[in-house]
Amino acid sequence: EGLSCRLPRHCCRFALLERSALHRIMRASAVLAVGLMPVSAFLIGMDFGREYFKIVAVRPGKAFETVHNIHSKRKTPTAVSFFEAVRGFGDDALAHQGKGPNRVLQFFPSLLGASFRDTVESGLPHSFFPYDLKLDDERGVPHYLWDDRNISIEEVAGHVLAFSKKISEVAAEATNLREAVITVPAFSTQRQRQAIIDAANIAGFDKVHLIHETAAAAIQRALDIEERKAPEVPEAEEKAETSEEGDDQKTEDEDDQEKKSKKSKKDKPKLKKHVIGSGGKTDVLFFNMGSRHVEACIIRYNFIEVLSKSAPVLETLGCGYSDQAGGHFADIVIAQKMEAAFKEKYPKLSGISENKRALKKLLTTAQKTKHVLSANKQGRFGVEGLFEEQDFAANIERSDFEGWMQDMFSEILRPVDQALASANLTMDDLDGVEVIGGGWRIPKVQEVLSDYLVKQRAEGATVLPLGQHLNGEEAAAMGAAFWGANNSISFRVKKVFATDVVFRNYSLEITKLDGSQGEEDYFRDINIVPRQSPLNKKKAITLQDVHFDLLIKLLEDGKVITTYEVKGIHEAATEKFKDLEKPTVILRAGVDASGIVSVREVEAVFKEPPPPEEDQPEAKDNAASGQEGGAEDASQASADEGKEEAKAETAKNQDTADKSQESEETSMGSTDAESADGNSAQSEDLGGEGKNGSNTSDVDAKAEKKKKKKKKAKKHKVMGVIIATHARPLPMSEETKNAAIAAVRAADEHDAEVRATDAAKNALEAYIYEARDKLDGETVQIVSTEDQRDTIRSDLTAQEEWLYEDGYSAKKADFNDKLAGLRAQVDPILKRAKEHEERPALKEHIEKSLGTITATLAHVKRNMTWVAESELEKVHNMTEDFNSWFEGVERQQAELALTDEPAYTIADVKRRLSAVSKEAKRLKKIKKIEKRDYDSAYWNSQYGSQYGPYGANSSGFDFSKFQEFMKKQNMSSNFTGNGSGYNESDYLRAYYESMMKGKQWGKDGSNSTDQGNATAEEKSAEDAQSGGDSGESGESGEQPDDAHASEGHGSGSPGDGKDGEL
Repeated sequence: EGLSCRLPRHCCRFALLERSALHRIMRASAVLAVGLMPVSAFLIGMDFGREYFKIVAVRPGKAFETVHNIHSKRKTPTAVSFFEAVRGFGDDALAHQGKGPNRVLQFFPSLLGASFRDTVESGLPHSFFPYDLKLDDERGVPHYLWDDRNISIEEVAGHVLAFSKKISEVAAEATNLREAVITVPAFSTQRQRQAIIDAANIAGFDKVHLIHETAAAAIQRALDIEERKAPEVPEAEEKAETSEEGDDQKTEDEDDQEKKSKKSKKDKPKLKKHVIGSGGKTDVLFFNMGSRHVEACIIRYNFIEVLSKSAPVLETLGCGYSDQAGGHFADIVIAQKMEAAFKEKYPKLSGISENKRALKKLLTTAQKTKHVLSANKQGRFGVEGLFEEQDFAANIERSDFEGWMQDMFSEILRPVDQALASANLTMDDLDGVEVIGGGWRIPKVQEVLSDYLVKQRAEGATVLPLGQHLNGEEAAAMGAAFWGANNSISFRVKKVFATDVVFRNYSLEITKLDGSQGEEDYFRDINIVPRQSPLNKKKAITLQDVHFDLLIKLLEDGKVITTYEVKGIHEAATEKFKDLEKPTVILRAGVDASGIVSVREVEAVFKEPPPPEEDQPEAKDNAASGQEGGAEDASQASADEGKEEAKAETAKNQDTADKSQESEETSMGSTDAESADGNSAQSEDLGGEGKNGSNTSDVDAKAEKKKKKKKKAKKHKVMGVIIATHARPLPMSEETKNAAIAAVRAADEHDAEVRATDAAKNALEAYIYEARDKLDGETVQIVSTEDQRDTIRSDLTAQEEWLYEDGYSAKKADFNDKLAGLRAQVDPILKRAKEHEERPALKEHIEKSLGTITATLAHVKRNMTWVAESELEKVHNMTEDFNSWFEGVERQQAELALTDEPAYTIADVKRRLSAVSKEAKRLKKIKKIEKRDYDSAYWNSQYGSQYGPYGANSSGFDFSKFQEFMKKQNMSSNFTGNGSGYNESDYLRAYYESMMKGKQWGKDGSNSTDQGNATAEEKSAEDAQSGGDSGESGESGEQPDDAHASEGHGSGSPGDGKDGEL
């Protein structure tokens, strides 16, 4: 179809699918081919919820792992506390709510990228969330404010994301985590998406990809959905359609064979999968109810074959969204009702509404009560010391709770209707329903949704149960992690193809930047990214006859969010290329995989007039007549006319084909310049073929022919200078972002310094108490004087007073210096005390070790006669040296007082003894080299005298004999019949062992033991004779290898018991 397919060649089977399905698959493959991001060997998927966040880590060769926080919990509250000197995160941050509620920040993800007006309408009651929000006059966004601290929402999110990065690295036992896939709601705006990316960059993530949270859960679900094939055509009908005159009829043998094959396949075990849907596709409604919003999406599952394996293809058909419902809304309603009940019961304590700490207690208890009511019909709401030391308790019926939440329960159905409408489906078209998130666990939510599904489906239709195949809390994070791994070459996972779409409309309004650059008016309105367009899509828009600078406005749902000023076109058109025609301007824009829409570049293309055509004679015959030339000219003119018609027809057909297909490029006024070039080239080729095919007149082959060569027009490209100006609320500038990055890094360093300082302070305090207790020990008093102990006690008291008076503002270095000073006084005394206590057992240890060494030497000398005497003497000398050293230090120690530093330590003694024992043990590991007998009687009885000791005679080498001998001697087991498995190491070992025994082989194969006692002269003469004989019989006259190897070896004789050196 002319599409740019990046899938493997096996996927050509897709041609069997309908064209629309093929186009969807191609779009999905384009996302994978381009790649979401260059994923490395360690990444995380993160569900960045408004109340909680969940993380899944991915490493090569490891299972997907849900990251636990420092409290061993699988989900962490999205909260950060600036109440103390060290930041607190998650549950540690929530512990500060009662003390400093305005410094414990929660639910800030909903404020990312929001305007200040949206913040006021966020739905967070100020009574329960008493945050001081200030308008940033420059950006038009809210900032948190307390005391003299002013912090942006992106920076707050950056602190939390940096904490998530840290715990992920700890869980994965890795460092330098740089990549993350983070979930966002499907209806997030450009500012919200950019704000999350900025926050992740602030946290230290260099490569960030956003994925819609419900789509991420759908990806996780795809791993458990099995393809259901379309119903097969009955065999009789199939034969009637495909067979002709009985040619395709099967024989009985073939029928039996097919039945057996089907039976064997049926008997094979299959993995348990959830099979839903029919006809090769599955449409599933995902109902996602979180803490502060509800999202419903319809996902279509198809299946394709990749490398002979079935791979699911996901396509988002439609989504609906509401931020007026969620689990946290129930918490607020319960807390407000209980606040009213408390004031009604205790009218004099109506000041509870002004007490932030009491209100936080109400909200915390309300959340726990909601969980109880989800499992029981009645719940107990109780808080001890709620306000003015007054306890409060009340019983809540589930029916009362459901009555309080009636408005919210009706709101949860609106996203479902929106999703069906945007997907152009009805409830009868759905094949399944999946519920995810935490809010769906409320029983009334399940009841309302189930009743709605029944009412909206046709009478008698199958009831769709609320599927709970996924972990509602972790499905989005798991799917995000899987999507990141799926698009990386570092991981091997099941392939899943997904096509997600945008749910907002993006258009461009193009006008003149300067009205004085031409009299005519100019306005173009282009829908660049319509609603339901796939993500990661680029467009090239061509504007004809544009000789002025441009003003481009990017609109999101009809609201201007960015203005682009494009300069440089007018200057090029009026100065440098003023003699050329008006340029063609190509504007390149699109949406990336994270849903960020932008204008990437603007290019003006100036074309010079094409040069005149040149005539090039191909062949010339001087004998051709003028009439023939005239006929040729007429024929040529006729062919040229046919060529022009063919070109026009081809261009028309090409244009029709381009318009009939969904293209990645959009034109204004004409086709894209680049595409036009391709079409003209193609048209010219087609015209040439038409000329050759239509020229049927029989013209003399020797007539003069002329071919006109067309030259391409020269192009000049000028890149426009783009200046982007964003509308409020403004995203972070690079300068602001860098400042936030520096602030987060400084906070990390400050927290580390504070923790290190606290650790040093605690170490000093603990040592003071420890030293004071040990100074009163009996052994310490023996090895120290009274003056020494009094001085140390005085110093300990002084350091303790300093610690509690001036130590609060001290630095880590101060505590370390104080501790080092105390250790210099106390540690020597404690060391002497330890030596004094352990020395009585040292003598027994020395006697036992020396006895073991002596026994080892005796055993080696008696039973291991092959060990050289020098080895025994070495160990004996080391033993004598130790005894001499120990006697000397013992005499020195006897002259010292117990309060003096010892002449030796127990560690010194054990280290020296260990060295001697190690050498003694080494002697027992020396192996004996077994002697082998190589006598002529053995050879003659086994192989005959003509073969000699190695199975060789003067006529050549018989490998089979040599192999048999080596195997019987148990020297090698790697020989094969043809010698290909010859083990040279075993052969050489056997050969050299023979040489070390001082034996020399005779030329006739005998090996008399008398040769071992032969004199040097006899051996030399014998070697010379052996060399001469071999030289006569051999072709090259060279000495055999074994004769060379025997020279200089075997200085000993078999009878003296000594082995010669190699």
